[in-house]
Order: sequence, then structure tokens, then C-alpha cells
Amino acid sequence: MPQPIQYFVACAVIFNKDGKILLTKRNNPGNSEVHNKWQLPGGSVDNAEHPMDSAIREVKEETGLIVQILSKRPFIFSHTFSDGVHVVLIVYKANYVSGEVDISQDLDETLDAKWFSPSEISNLPTLPETKIGR
Repeated sequence: MPQPIQYFVACAVIFNKDGKILLTKRNNPGNSEVHNKWQLPGGSVDNAEHPMDSAIREVKEETGLIVQILSKRPFIFSHTFSDGVHVVLIVYKANYVSGEVDISQDLDETLDAKWFSPSEISNLPTLPETKIGR
């Protein structure tokens, strides 16, 4: 029996001064369940890395932005995809501090990044747990 696959992913709900939230569009053509879907910026927690540090690092890598985490207490979500991959999502609320959105350093994983109002997010194709107030 194959070993189950499980990921711990730290990400951020990033607010700008206009109250909009930054989402990234996933690039994974080999997996139609996640490809071309909008998600919160973030990624895998490295070994011995604190999830809060992972969220800050991944946001910088994926978007070029510097963020400030607003609370040390994240929201935790769990989702198992149809292929059996289990993802534990560790979500921090954050504010935009500086930088311009730039995905050029992460084109392998990111197709786009844009700011959206919460009402706009409700109409987007997203990964599970991305829609606010679900």
C-alpha cells in the first residue's frame, strides 16, 4: 500500500490599504483539480521552519511583496483532494507592507497575481478554503 501524501502549507490572507485581498493563480497543468485556480499566496513549510516564517517567505517568493503578519494565531484548514493528497493549510492574516506584485521569480507555480475585493473572490474558480466566509 502506498504511503499517504500530506503537505503542510502556510499562506497569508493579505490585505492592501483598499481592503482588497491578493490571490495567485496556480500553474500545475498536470493536475486539473488545481491548475488555473486562484489561491492564497503561500507554500510548503520547510523542515524546522516556523509556519509564520514560511508564509512570509513564500509570499515574497511568489509575489515579490513584503507582508506583516497580524496575528500569531493562524486559521487551520484541512482538505483531501480526489487523488488522496491531504493538505493542512495554515492561514495567517497579513497586511501589505511594500513591493510591487511580481510573479516572474515563480512562473513554474504561479500564472498570475491580482488584488480582489471579497465579493469578487466569491465568483472566482478557487482552490478549497480560498473563498472568504465559506
